[in-house]
Amino acid sequence: ILVDFGGQVPPDLKERIQRTWKNYTVIQDSSGVGAFPALERIFKASKNYSFKMTADYVDMGREPQLRLFLDWALFKKESLFTGIALRESPSAVMPAALSRYAEKNGIPVLEITEGLEVVRDESLLAAPAEVPALKSGTTAELIDSIITTLGLTASRDAWVKVTEPGMPAKVVSVKVDFLVERPDKSAVINLRDLPEPFQEALKNEGTNVAVIRADEEKRVVVEKTLTALGFPFTTDTFDFSGPGKDGKPRWVIRIPATRVNLAKGELFLTPSVLDGGIYSYLKATWGTKLIRY
Repeated sequence: ILVDFGGQVPPDLKERIQRTWKNYTVIQDSSGVGAFPALERIFKASKNYSFKMTADYVDMGREPQLRLFLDWALFKKESLFTGIALRESPSAVMPAALSRYAEKNGIPVLEITEGLEVVRDESLLAAPAEVPALKSGTTAELIDSIITTLGLTASRDAWVKVTEPGMPAKVVSVKVDFLVERPDKSAVINLRDLPEPFQEALKNEGTNVAVIRADEEKRVVVEKTLTALGFPFTTDTFDFSGPGKDGKPRWVIRIPATRVNLAKGELFLTPSVLDGGIYSYLKATWGTKLIRY
């Protein structure tokens, strides 16, 4: 590809070059289109690459998913090869942990200022940190680990006294897998079927009841346990966004999790392993408390 933006190649010479050598292309433009539109024309002339304005988000990685706003993108065939992110100043670069994560997932990103200066956060990365994990080898282990993490204590294989349904004068004892006693509201969590009349009797006496099957997926176990314990929560994909302009953050870290509202802040219970560098960045930037299940 011969680039002649100065108009020094006569039209007949351009035609002769391209006719004689099929693997040569002459690109001419004297209108001053700018660096990026010029690159778009240059790569358009190649067989294997294309350079396009995107002005949109591109998703990278899975645990977590990183969304980066790219202004331009270089494609090899149909696959994204390199991203271009325009920055208004060198101080607007994305953190080193994010640029390394993008590279690790096969998409290096060039950050370029309006003056066409390539900028990058070269600061030392914090040591990767492993996300702490709940014990979850069995359903019973997971339930017990959630209870302990929330600062509570459960009695295992406990006997609970309830009024026998239909017989107010008769009190019977029912054996349950977990009994969590709290001043405001106690909870019973069982891994076996508990007759509905006994569940109603426990609820009428101010005890929350949850029956959890051993084969239920971990997210359901987490949600049922939190409901029984009386902790408000939301299960969703949560976005941790960086700064931006025009209402669009430059980058977004997306994590599927169950957010538990605690007196001392928020706790995120996530099924994702999460990259150690990203986790360190989340802790340092937002003080995010994440635990994997």
